[in-house]
Amino acid sequence: ALFAVLLGAAILLAGYRFFLVMLPIWGFFGGLWLGAYAVTLIFGTGFLATTTGLVVGFVVGIITAVLSYLFYMVGVLIIAG
Repeated sequence: ALFAVLLGAAILLAGYRFFLVMLPIWGFFGGLWLGAYAVTLIFGTGFLATTTGLVVGFVVGIITAVLSYLFYMVGVLIIAG
């Protein structure tokens, strides 16, 4: 419970900076899941059961992490006018 309170206080006081750090991390894990799941569907193997699934997952994860950060900045610039 104490950890949850401290995490909530950190998000409250530094939410935007925390968001900018977490956005690529969330993008990485989403891309990791997407790449590994695609390999699972294509080859019929288990989820993250093969080296191919891991490698494709990591590559797609890194790409989506970079794109999530860059597209966020592009969105901010578009909204700012």
